[in-house]
Amino acid sequence: MPVLGRRMVDAAAPRESEYQIFDGEIPGLALRINPSGRKVYALYYRTSAGRKRTLTLGVHGAITPSQARRLAKERLAEVTCGGDPSGERRRARQAPDVGLLVERYRLEHLAFKKPSTRARAEGLLKRIILPALTKMKVEAVT
Repeated sequence: MPVLGRRMVDAAAPRESEYQIFDGEIPGLALRINPSGRKVYALYYRTSAGRKRTLTLGVHGAITPSQARRLAKERLAEVTCGGDPSGERRRARQAPDVGLLVERYRLEHLAFKKPSTRARAEGLLKRIILPALTKMKVEAVT
């Protein structure tokens, strides 16, 4: 199998359906070519539990084939040590944001406080916390 190089990637033309060209050097590294002509580097691997995963490394143009190869080696090293880079990305995307945490706080905690305490807390939430942090992930707040 040939190694994914700049010439090979540039020469890959779009077809009617998406297809992949696999790298001959690194197992699981592939270039996906969409019908629109978009070229994306991806890594296919199995977790230690045996689940198949696909990890998008980057779009051709933003990264070169050699950078994609280096990223793939790093991610495969993580997988070998028991990690799951794709699963970690998925968990990070699905992590609760501050807005969800505030709603839970209102239902489970604030509802049982005195009216004056509730009013003060609602004011702080509306004026300070929610405008600045609503879409931020809880893990990112320091």
